[in-house]
Amino acid sequence: MAFKECRERILAAKPALDDLHERVQGLNAAWSKETSERSVPTECRTKMADFLLAYDQYLTAEDKIFALLQSMDSPQRVRESKSSFDEAANQEDVAVNALHQAGVGNVCDGY
Repeated sequence: MAFKECRERILAAKPALDDLHERVQGLNAAWSKETSERSVPTECRTKMADFLLAYDQYLTAEDKIFALLQSMDSPQRVRESKSSFDEAANQEDVAVNALHQAGVGNVCDGY
């Protein structure tokens, strides 16, 4: 697949990213309400804070990728953006790995 086609397909997925933003914002709001209304063990709070932070970092990385892809609308802009895109892709990899490792597990069960 050519870069142009790949770029178009990725950019077409923007509504899914926007939806994920809304869902994570909702989860953040619900968790904030939960912790303000109930007594939540420290270990659970810490795990959820790490998990939500990892999601926020992932979304920030994805937003950066999308912004760069949107600007890469000509061969010259692709060349000019290559190093920035490579850096953003590396940040995305780090964010994805952090998200995979940030699971809450059973720490919050039954609190």
